[in-house]
Amino acid sequence: MLVVDEDGLKYLESIKCMFNCIVVNTNKNAVEKSAIMTLVLSRIDKVDVNTLIAGLDYGSNIGLAIFADSNLIFVNSYRGEESVIKTLKMFFDAIPASKKVIRIGIPSELIHAKLSKFIDDLLKKFSGNVVIELVHEHKTSKSSLIIDESLDEDSIAAINIALKAFQNY
Repeated sequence: MLVVDEDGLKYLESIKCMFNCIVVNTNKNAVEKSAIMTLVLSRIDKVDVNTLIAGLDYGSNIGLAIFADSNLIFVNSYRGEESVIKTLKMFFDAIPASKKVIRIGIPSELIHAKLSKFIDDLLKKFSGNVVIELVHEHKTSKSSLIIDESLDEDSIAAINIALKAFQNY
């Protein structure tokens, strides 16, 4: 992968240099968007993303995992809803994907008002272009296909939630 600005593109054209790789133009996109696209494209090793899926483990800490075409591209845990929404917006705005899904794990107890408000906020921020799915989070904190001992329980749960197939409960 080659990350260049307009001057870099002009230079490559002037020396008639052709690389067999993906070129990310930082002038075409904002720097933040270019950085995210560079991260994603380096992980999936292709130009287009078909499916972008985020898994959220909602609680006092909110685990967030983002997959691009089944490849884990980002995982973290947050204390605040605003940070989660900001991070989701960054990735979902920067990555053109034909299908975008946010999967939220349903806590074992009934959905409380705070989670309901958070879902409403997500629906407002991502109206129309993102599908929001509620999935059962049974056993999501206990096991993961991705073994990384440095990940906290919320991040592992978010990974497992993202990987769950849509189910009605």
